[in-house]
Amino acid sequence: MADTRDLEIVFGKGGLIPEGYVDADYAGELDTRRSTTGYVFILAGGAISWSSRLQVTVAVSTVEAEYMGAASAVKEALRLKKLARDLGLEMGQICIKGDNQGALKLLKHSMFTQRSKHIDVMHHFARERVLRGEVSFEYCSTEHMAADFLTKAVSPAKFAKCRLMIGIA
Repeated sequence: MADTRDLEIVFGKGGLIPEGYVDADYAGELDTRRSTTGYVFILAGGAISWSSRLQVTVAVSTVEAEYMGAASAVKEALRLKKLARDLGLEMGQICIKGDNQGALKLLKHSMFTQRSKHIDVMHHFARERVLRGEVSFEYCSTEHMAADFLTKAVSPAKFAKCRLMIGIA
Protein backbone atom coordinates (compact mmCIF):
# COMPACT_ATOMS: atom_id res chain seq x y z
CA MET A 1 0.00 0.00 0.00
CA ALA A 2 1.32 3.44 -0.89
CA ASP A 3 0.17 4.73 2.52
CA THR A 4 2.71 2.53 4.30
CA ARG A 5 5.88 3.36 2.31
CA ASP A 6 7.22 5.73 5.02
CA LEU A 7 6.47 3.43 7.94
CA GLU A 8 9.06 1.41 9.85
CA ILE A 9 9.24 -1.32 12.45
CA VAL A 10 9.60 0.21 15.90
CA PHE A 11 11.23 -1.77 18.70
CA GLY A 12 11.52 -0.92 22.37
CA LYS A 13 8.49 -2.17 24.24
CA GLY A 14 7.85 -5.69 25.44
CA GLY A 15 10.15 -8.51 26.42
CA LEU A 16 13.08 -10.26 24.81
CA ILE A 17 11.29 -13.54 24.18
CA PRO A 18 9.36 -13.58 20.90
CA GLU A 19 5.60 -13.81 21.02
CA GLY A 20 3.83 -15.41 18.07
CA TYR A 21 0.42 -15.03 16.49
CA VAL A 22 -0.96 -17.53 13.97
CA ASP A 23 -4.14 -17.52 11.95
CA ALA A 24 -5.63 -19.40 9.01
CA ASP A 25 -8.32 -18.52 6.49
CA TYR A 26 -10.17 -21.77 5.82
CA ALA A 27 -10.60 -22.60 2.10
CA GLY A 28 -10.13 -18.97 1.13
CA GLU A 29 -8.42 -19.64 -2.22
CA LEU A 30 -11.33 -19.93 -4.63
CA ASP A 31 -9.81 -22.17 -7.33
CA THR A 32 -8.18 -24.88 -5.19
CA ARG A 33 -9.98 -24.22 -1.86
CA ARG A 34 -6.64 -24.25 -0.06
CA SER A 35 -6.38 -22.26 3.16
CA THR A 36 -3.95 -19.44 3.87
CA THR A 37 -1.68 -19.55 6.92
CA GLY A 38 -0.36 -16.32 8.38
CA TYR A 39 1.95 -15.90 11.34
CA VAL A 40 3.97 -13.12 12.87
CA PHE A 41 6.54 -13.13 15.67
CA ILE A 42 7.09 -9.98 17.70
CA LEU A 43 10.17 -9.18 19.81
CA ALA A 44 10.48 -6.01 21.91
CA GLY A 45 7.31 -4.64 20.34
CA GLY A 46 8.31 -5.09 16.67
CA ALA A 47 7.79 -7.81 14.07
CA ILE A 48 10.91 -9.91 13.48
CA SER A 49 9.44 -12.69 11.35
CA TRP A 50 6.21 -13.15 9.40
CA SER A 51 4.71 -15.24 6.64
CA SER A 52 1.55 -15.49 4.60
CA ARG A 53 1.23 -18.61 2.39
CA LEU A 54 -1.26 -21.00 0.92
CA GLN A 55 -1.21 -24.33 2.71
CA VAL A 56 0.25 -27.19 0.67
CA THR A 57 -2.75 -29.48 1.22
CA VAL A 58 -6.49 -28.84 1.33
CA ALA A 59 -7.89 -28.76 4.87
CA VAL A 60 -11.28 -30.37 5.41
CA SER A 61 -12.25 -28.16 8.36
CA THR A 62 -11.44 -24.87 10.03
CA VAL A 63 -9.79 -26.74 12.91
CA GLU A 64 -7.56 -28.63 10.50
CA ALA A 65 -6.58 -25.42 8.67
CA GLU A 66 -5.72 -23.73 11.97
CA TYR A 67 -3.83 -26.82 13.18
CA MET A 68 -1.78 -26.88 9.97
CA GLY A 69 -1.11 -23.17 10.44
CA ALA A 70 0.07 -23.85 13.98
CA ALA A 71 2.57 -26.40 12.63
CA SER A 72 4.04 -23.70 10.37
CA ALA A 73 4.28 -21.27 13.28
CA VAL A 74 5.98 -23.90 15.46
CA LYS A 75 8.59 -24.49 12.76
CA GLU A 76 9.35 -20.77 12.72
CA ALA A 77 9.47 -20.60 16.53
CA LEU A 78 12.03 -23.42 16.54
CA ARG A 79 14.10 -21.58 13.90
CA LEU A 80 14.06 -18.45 16.08
CA LYS A 81 15.17 -20.48 19.10
CA LYS A 82 18.04 -21.97 17.08
CA LEU A 83 19.09 -18.53 15.85
CA ALA A 84 19.14 -17.26 19.43
CA ARG A 85 21.23 -20.28 20.50
CA ASP A 86 23.67 -19.65 17.63
CA LEU A 87 24.03 -16.09 18.91
CA GLY A 88 24.79 -17.37 22.41
CA LEU A 89 21.37 -16.53 23.82
CA GLU A 90 19.14 -19.01 25.56
CA MET A 91 15.46 -18.52 24.90
CA GLY A 92 12.73 -20.06 26.99
CA GLN A 93 9.38 -21.32 25.83
CA ILE A 94 7.84 -19.26 23.02
CA CYS A 95 4.12 -18.57 23.37
CA ILE A 96 2.08 -18.61 20.17
CA LYS A 97 -1.44 -17.21 20.19
CA GLY A 98 -4.24 -18.60 18.06
CA ASP A 99 -7.94 -17.82 17.75
CA ASN A 100 -9.37 -21.30 17.12
CA GLN A 101 -10.39 -23.16 20.29
CA GLY A 102 -10.57 -26.55 18.54
CA ALA A 103 -7.05 -26.32 17.16
CA LEU A 104 -5.73 -25.22 20.57
CA LYS A 105 -7.38 -28.23 22.24
CA LEU A 106 -5.91 -30.53 19.60
CA LEU A 107 -2.45 -29.06 20.23
CA LYS A 108 -2.67 -29.46 24.01
CA HIS A 109 -4.54 -32.75 24.51
CA SER A 110 -3.74 -36.04 22.83
CA MET A 111 -7.26 -37.36 23.51
CA PHE A 112 -8.48 -35.31 20.57
CA THR A 113 -6.28 -37.23 18.10
CA GLN A 114 -8.86 -40.02 17.70
CA ARG A 115 -11.10 -37.41 16.08
CA SER A 116 -8.29 -36.13 13.89
CA LYS A 117 -6.69 -39.20 12.31
CA HIS A 118 -7.25 -37.67 8.90
CA ILE A 119 -4.81 -34.84 9.70
CA ASP A 120 -1.46 -35.64 8.16
CA VAL A 121 1.19 -36.93 10.55
CA MET A 122 3.61 -34.15 9.56
CA HIS A 123 1.38 -31.63 11.30
CA HIS A 124 1.24 -33.57 14.60
CA PHE A 125 4.82 -32.58 15.37
CA ALA A 126 3.39 -29.23 16.58
CA ARG A 127 1.54 -31.03 19.40
CA GLU A 128 4.72 -32.95 20.20
CA ARG A 129 6.64 -29.68 20.60
CA VAL A 130 3.94 -28.36 22.94
CA LEU A 131 4.18 -31.54 25.04
CA ARG A 132 7.98 -31.13 25.17
CA GLY A 133 7.52 -27.58 26.49
CA GLU A 134 9.40 -25.93 23.63
CA VAL A 135 6.40 -23.80 22.66
CA SER A 136 3.03 -23.09 24.21
CA PHE A 137 -0.25 -22.01 22.73
CA GLU A 138 -2.91 -19.81 24.20
CA TYR A 139 -6.18 -18.38 23.01
CA CYS A 140 -6.33 -14.91 21.51
CA SER A 141 -9.64 -13.44 20.36
CA THR A 142 -9.97 -12.59 16.68
CA GLU A 143 -10.24 -8.94 17.72
CA HIS A 144 -6.67 -9.08 19.09
CA MET A 145 -5.22 -11.41 16.42
CA ALA A 146 -2.16 -9.62 15.01
CA ALA A 147 -1.85 -12.12 12.12
CA ASP A 148 -5.41 -11.57 10.86
CA PHE A 149 -4.33 -9.31 8.00
CA LEU A 150 -1.91 -11.98 6.73
CA THR A 151 -4.68 -14.44 5.85
CA LYS A 152 -7.42 -12.39 4.22
CA ALA A 153 -8.47 -8.97 3.05
CA VAL A 154 -9.38 -6.81 6.03
CA SER A 155 -10.92 -3.37 6.39
CA PRO A 156 -8.57 -0.37 6.45
CA ALA A 157 -9.32 0.07 10.16
CA LYS A 158 -8.43 -3.58 10.92
CA PHE A 159 -5.27 -3.30 8.79
CA ALA A 160 -4.17 -0.21 10.73
CA LYS A 161 -4.86 -1.98 14.03
CA CYS A 162 -2.85 -5.08 13.00
CA ARG A 163 -0.03 -2.86 11.72
CA LEU A 164 0.21 -1.14 15.11
CA MET A 165 0.04 -4.49 16.96
CA ILE A 166 3.17 -5.67 15.14
CA GLY A 167 5.07 -2.44 15.76
CA ILE A 168 4.85 -0.80 12.34
CA ALA A 169 4.42 2.94 12.76
